[in-house]
Amino acid sequence: MKALIVDDERLSRRALRGLLGHLDVADCEEASSIEDALDALHDERFDVVFLDIQLRGETGFELFERAAAQLPPVVFVTAYDSYAVRAFEVNALDYLLKPVPLDRLAAALHRVKQRASPPRSQEQAGSVSAGTSPTKLSAEDLIFCEEGSRARFVRVSDVVLIQAAGNYTEIGLGGGVSVLVLKPLSHWEQQLPERLFVRVHRSTIVNVGFIREINREAASSHSVVLEGWPTPVQLSRRRATELRSRLGV
Repeated sequence: MKALIVDDERLSRRALRGLLGHLDVADCEEASSIEDALDALHDERFDVVFLDIQLRGETGFELFERAAAQLPPVVFVTAYDSYAVRAFEVNALDYLLKPVPLDRLAAALHRVKQRASPPRSQEQAGSVSAGTSPTKLSAEDLIFCEEGSRARFVRVSDVVLIQAAGNYTEIGLGGGVSVLVLKPLSHWEQQLPERLFVRVHRSTIVNVGFIREINREAASSHSVVLEGWPTPVQLSRRRATELRSRLGV
C-alpha cells in the first residue's frame, strides 16, 4: 500500500509515518501544502491520502476542489472535530483526531483495503461475513446522525444508551436528547466496543461509564440509573447478574 501524507507540520508527518510503519505501510510520500500534494498526485499513484485540514492558510478541502478526479480514498487526520460533517459531505473515507490511536489508524487502513477489493458475489459475501467480524468502533470514533435537515457527528464515548425503535434505533445523549438512526440494535451490538457498552435488555444497550445505580425493584424486576438520562432503564434479571459481575458489585 502506498500512502500520501499531507500535513504542514513536519513532526506530525513523521509521527503518522511512524504509526503507518507499525502497520506495515512503509511506502509513504509527504507533502506540506496543497500544491505539493497536487504535484505528488500528478506524478504517482497512491492507495490512500492522509490529509490534514488546517494547512497554513489553506484547508484540506481545497484538495477535493482541485483534484477530485485524481484522489484515492482520503482519510482526514486533524486536531479539530468541528469539520467532521463537511468531511462526510465530500465523501472522505474516515476522520481521525490527533493524536491518532494505532487501533483507529488500523481500522482506517482496513476500510481502504475493503474499498479497493473487487465486489464479491452474494454467496461469497455471505460466507465471508459469517466467518469474520466487522471492524469495531473505538471510544473516539464518530457516529454520523441525521436530525431532520441537520447532520451531526457524535463521539462513541458520549453515547449514554441505544434503544430499539422498531427496525431502527435511538441514540441517547446527555440531557435526555435522543437521535433516530436508521440501523437496527444488532448493528450496534456488533460495532460498539465491548469494554464500554453492555446489553441490559433485549431492546437496550448502555454505556457502562454512565451507570450510577442498579436497582432491584421486585423479585424479578431491575433497573439501571444512568447519568444524564431522565428515566431508569429496564434491566432483565439475566442481564442484571451479568452486569453486577462485570462491575464487581
